[in-house]
Amino acid sequence: NGATISAANGTAAAPSFTFASDTNTGIYRITTDTLGLTTAGVERMRVSATGNVGIGTNNPTVPLEVNGAVKASTLTTSGVIAANGGLSSNGLTVIDAGGGWLRTYGSSGWYNGTHGGGWFMQDSTWIRAYNSKSVWTDQTIGAQTGLTIGYSGAGAPSGGAVIAGSVGIGTSSPSSALDVRGNIYGGFGAQSTSGTLDWNNTANARSGSTATLLLGSATNGPGSGYYFHPFNFEYSAKDGSGNVTQLAIPYGDTTSVDGGIYMRGRYGGTWSSWRKIISQGSNGNVGIGSNSPAYKLDVAGKMNAASSSGAGGYISTGNYGGTGNAAFFPEGLWSAGSTAWIYGTIYTNGTILDTSSKWSINPGGTVYFNTGGNVGIGTTSPGQRLEVAGNVKATAFISTSDARLKQNIRPIEGLEIVEKLNGVRYEWRSNGDSDFGMVAQEVEKVLPEAVVTDTATGLKSIKYSNLISPVIEAIKELFREILGHREKIRELQEENRDLRQRLERIERALQSSLPKTEQDAHSENKPSHDNQ
Repeated sequence: NGATISAANGTAAAPSFTFASDTNTGIYRITTDTLGLTTAGVERMRVSATGNVGIGTNNPTVPLEVNGAVKASTLTTSGVIAANGGLSSNGLTVIDAGGGWLRTYGSSGWYNGTHGGGWFMQDSTWIRAYNSKSVWTDQTIGAQTGLTIGYSGAGAPSGGAVIAGSVGIGTSSPSSALDVRGNIYGGFGAQSTSGTLDWNNTANARSGSTATLLLGSATNGPGSGYYFHPFNFEYSAKDGSGNVTQLAIPYGDTTSVDGGIYMRGRYGGTWSSWRKIISQGSNGNVGIGSNSPAYKLDVAGKMNAASSSGAGGYISTGNYGGTGNAAFFPEGLWSAGSTAWIYGTIYTNGTILDTSSKWSINPGGTVYFNTGGNVGIGTTSPGQRLEVAGNVKATAFISTSDARLKQNIRPIEGLEIVEKLNGVRYEWRSNGDSDFGMVAQEVEKVLPEAVVTDTATGLKSIKYSNLISPVIEAIKELFREILGHREKIRELQEENRDLRQRLERIERALQSSLPKTEQDAHSENKPSHDNQ
């Protein structure tokens, strides 16, 4: 009835409100608008004037502040949880004391519930992105001892980088192990002329303080008296002990450069002799196996090429048939022999050798180009631009069909044409192989545009791709008929439903006019329409 119970402030040892058998446990007033909860004479919790609750602290600054460990099966808050002593779960530290490390255990880690990714570890070496997520930064990624990308090995590289897959610089779709779309600046090679003056010392071909220019006359060199850049291409070992291909690339003035490039190899610990592989004179001629090239490209012993006044470039195969130099002007390559050559406009001693054909690869006609420009594969008498005597395999066959190339475009018949075409099975007379398709003479009577007749042999062929048009139209006609049938079925279903409803109304009217005993008998014998 509005009465007030008043008590002294009390203390932690003697609270204002207590229990007869436990006088040092209860509630007391600590100061103005501040309550304390005490047990065993010790303050355990207080509620401040602002409503903040403190456990283990006399100055709570948030709605619940605990100076010590907190154990809960579920902890929910819309504000901030402050844990100066750290945070643990199931006996394991999750956040270190003092706002330190965020810890996880086993193969778990940090996870973003919104985007489905995070970080975790499942061994003592690698930090992994969870759920196959990629890593992106608009700053720099640094690695002090090594960098590994796409490599699933057990250890990281030491002082280098390991990249599994292709690397693209300037492209997001590299087509090889290293694909650079742009210029590369810098280089590698010799840094002095005072290193180990022995060509067998493979360190000379590596970057570093030992790499040096070497005189060709130095120990084990190619013999020329000017400087070279030594370069090694080493197989397998990559430490100077493996099999090596070594290049000597000239360094210096025109005289040195004109001397050409030399090459040798080391296999099983044994070096081969040096060989000159290419040289270019001051006149711009290039020689392969030649120290003094006389042509724009001069290959010692087998082939040379040069310009012929007034006739453009030509290829000379040297002595042909014992009658002198044979050459051809850029229609192909003539190579004397009994099994293979390429025809062209061929000259020997200034006289046309053969004009009967354009190109042919081997006399059997494996590939043949006739004077009309037709190409035959497996036949020497192609009647079309490309004729193949055999099967052709391709990912796609493309037909020109641009509207800008056509006129008088109009619809084509569908079922009217398809119904007149016949599919048949048969065997080829040439080899007895079974096959199926159509007969060109029958198709020609229906669609003459789909049949091609070889003017030389009279044999007929079918342009099967052209038959797609009437087939498409036939399918469309059939589809329209199906749609019409669907509509008719729907109308019949509606009529059937209306008739059933009318029948049920008539039956109910008849039943209501009968005496009750007859109504009951009629109901028992009434057939159900549910399954009709």
